[in-house]
Amino acid sequence: SLLAGRPPSAAELEPFADFGRRRLRQGFDLPSLLHAIRIASIELWSVLIARARRSRSVRDELLLQVSPFLLQHFDLTSQAITRGYVEEGQQRARWREQLKDELGSLLFSRPEDLAGFRELLRALDLDAAAPYAALAIRLPDQAPGGPDETLPRIARALGLPETAFFSRLRHGHLLLWLRAEAGELLIEQEQRLASLAAKLGEKNLGLGPAALGLPASGPGGWRESAEQALQALELGRHLRSEERRVGKECRSR
Repeated sequence: SLLAGRPPSAAELEPFADFGRRRLRQGFDLPSLLHAIRIASIELWSVLIARARRSRSVRDELLLQVSPFLLQHFDLTSQAITRGYVEEGQQRARWREQLKDELGSLLFSRPEDLAGFRELLRALDLDAAAPYAALAIRLPDQAPGGPDETLPRIARALGLPETAFFSRLRHGHLLLWLRAEAGELLIEQEQRLASLAAKLGEKNLGLGPAALGLPASGPGGWRESAEQALQALELGRHLRSEERRVGKECRSR
């Protein structure tokens, strides 16, 4: 397209979009990828200049035919790579949300489906063999930032990527399943996970109380851990209600 004196067509740009998609799958971040493309374009221009110095015909062709479209060519190819990268990321995010919906449904409707559980965890890059403990957080009616922003804020507060745990909304609560580290004793698991839960209270995220279930493996274990955490929250609410009632009676005497 450069030699023809026209910008690249959509069909000619599609391989660059595919290049962007492949780089996302390989784990490259977009800023680093675009930086590498800029370096490559500079190197290409340097090679063309070096060739032009040795040949008048190449110099004329480079000056009159190639250079007017070269910067546009670099810009359009970078845009195509970015488009492919972003589209692949969006598709992967939609696919991941679908897998999370399937796993949430399995935990609370088919906890006996161990094979399906393991398959979904592998697809989500979670360790199917490791025990996980459920952290239940009661969400206020108007959580700051809304549900879509709550999980990223919690992940930042815990110092963990969102992909490090599984999360689901259930009956006004956010459930997070946190992985117990291999080789930890049960008491060590509980202490470490409890310290993560305590971080949330220290960060003033505007969330309700939280409770932690015991670490467990398999879909039945994950469900039981979640039920333990939810029951602990309900017990805590009942005890606080009783404390307030007793306090009122004492003040009225």
